[in-house]
Amino acid sequence: MDARDKKGRTALHRAVPYGELEMVKVLVDGGADADAGRTSDTPLVLAARAGKWEMVKVLVDGGADADAGRTSDTPLVLAARAGKWEMVKVLVDGGASVDARDNYDWTALHRAAWKGGLEMVKVLVGAGADLEAKNERGFTALHVAARRGYLAVVKFLVGAGADLEARDEYGKTALHLAAYRGYLAVVKFLVGAGADLEARDKYGKTALHWAARKGHTAVASYFDSLDDDE
Repeated sequence: MDARDKKGRTALHRAVPYGELEMVKVLVDGGADADAGRTSDTPLVLAARAGKWEMVKVLVDGGADADAGRTSDTPLVLAARAGKWEMVKVLVDGGASVDARDNYDWTALHRAAWKGGLEMVKVLVGAGADLEAKNERGFTALHVAARRGYLAVVKFLVGAGADLEARDEYGKTALHLAAYRGYLAVVKFLVGAGADLEARDKYGKTALHWAARKGHTAVASYFDSLDDDE
């Protein structure tokens, strides 16, 4: 059952890419090695990459190592990158390492925030994902969500305890990034949550400076109105 072809693939490897769910079930139930190919792509990595969450569940339930694979793109990171929250939950429930990183130092939480996947974010945070983990650019998940303008994700992360004043590689906070992109609703929420209006990045600029420089007049006007209220 675990015999390999010239490319080192087992029957399970060949069934997964073609979406043969019933065949995968038969093979796993029959004792096929769910972790075949630890030095290459395991069946679970192939299923995650293809976005087949039901197949992922069959493999995980069959004993597949949720973190196995050739590269640092673990099944969980692949699932989050694809925006598949059902798959994320299956993998987390199957024991996947929630803070595993890909080649760019992105965790699954970073990827979920990038996709605006609130349900994914909730699952990962509930499983203990590190809110302050930083990627290669110094972004936390909050930086990513603010930069993308995903208000619901920003609200959840802040409510979960994310650091409003965390800095990226250029000294920018989430407020800087939201203002830079012109996301007024995100800016208002962050200010209401206590973000430092006077925080300066490595260029000496505040969030107001970036809003004005990028021509985001609504955001700049909002910051000006705060000064008027003082």
